[in-house]
Amino acid sequence: IPASSDLTIEVSGFENQVSVLFYDITGREVNFINQTSDKTIYQSVASFNPGIYWLHVSDGIKTVRKKFIVN
Repeated sequence: IPASSDLTIEVSGFENQVSVLFYDITGREVNFINQTSDKTIYQSVASFNPGIYWLHVSDGIKTVRKKFIVN
């Protein structure tokens, strides 16, 4: 998923509140959104350096991981 300055994350299929973590390609955590019940999450990636990142969405039971690229 290429990203310019903003990501829109649609969260569905989770029973509980979710945590959203952002990791760079080296595995370093670059951002964290703690326990939200929002079904749509907006995240600016304007401050992220260009490169490949991983997005982890978890409710403690289920985890979804997606790769995205910041140009």
